[in-house]
Amino acid sequence: MANPLHLEMIKRGRHIWERWRQENALVNIDLSYADLKEADLSVLDLKGADFSGADLTDADIEGSLLIDTVFQGAKLQRADFSESELDHANFHSADLQGASFLQATLEHAVFIEADLEDADLSEAYLKGANFHAAVLHRANLSATSCIQADLSEADLREADLSGAYLVGTNISGADLSNANLRHANWSGMGSRRSDLPDPALANLRGAVFTGADLSQADFRGVDLTHTDLHEAIVEKTLF
Repeated sequence: MANPLHLEMIKRGRHIWERWRQENALVNIDLSYADLKEADLSVLDLKGADFSGADLTDADIEGSLLIDTVFQGAKLQRADFSESELDHANFHSADLQGASFLQATLEHAVFIEADLEDADLSEAYLKGANFHAAVLHRANLSATSCIQADLSEADLREADLSGAYLVGTNISGADLSNANLRHANWSGMGSRRSDLPDPALANLRGAVFTGADLSQADFRGVDLTHTDLHEAIVEKTLF
């Protein structure tokens, strides 16, 4: 359960929290199972805090420092994490339906078995993030950097991955039926980025692209053996 003092400080507002946090920089913040529905936690230093099982439905967490923060099993429907720093954050089994991660940094974040239906992750940095068996039905991942991310066995039906960088990504067993992958880049070719791995590292074995729009996507250098492209749109797609 949440530490009563920590919960009191966070509810007293940004200025009180920041002052207390500076004076108690080495304290492990425990806000587990706290009721923080519709709370304003924007632009706060919350790195390493434990929000396991907390209710943050409709909370504003925009622009906050959340590196190594734990949200395992938390209720985060429609929570706004836009432009927050969430590297190595743990969202295992969290309910993130309709949540926003617009332009957030989520390197090596964990979303295993999380529910991200209708979530907005557009333009987010997701290098090495783990979405194994996550629900991303109708999620917006357009223009994301999903380099070496794990999307294996994820539900990506009707998801928007247009313009996403997917070099070295593992989507084995994922369902991308009717997803939008226009201009998605699996090869890394044509990019000036220096952090791109060998495109051959991508794992698409058993992935389903039935009815997906792959127009002008770039799969050069990627092994598509045992990948289901049945009825996919492949206009000007590069293989």
